[in-house]
Amino acid sequence: MAMISVQLPDELHVRLVEAVAGDQMSLNAALVEAAEAWLEHAERRAVSRKLLQEALSDDPELRALLGDD
Repeated sequence: MAMISVQLPDELHVRLVEAVAGDQMSLNAALVEAAEAWLEHAERRAVSRKLLQEALSDDPELRALLGDD
């Protein structure tokens, strides 16, 4: 498992510590969960972007309508 060092603004750190204490989880677990959620979101955006590009490349009328011609 990789170990990293992350610099957080003090206010964000305080908010995270308070939030994880309320959920009875570690700060590390919360950050891992947040990183996983961010990656899943980024992967979904990439798929959506690819599908949109494919749709635009297949439809010249749609490209013209969107001003992408």
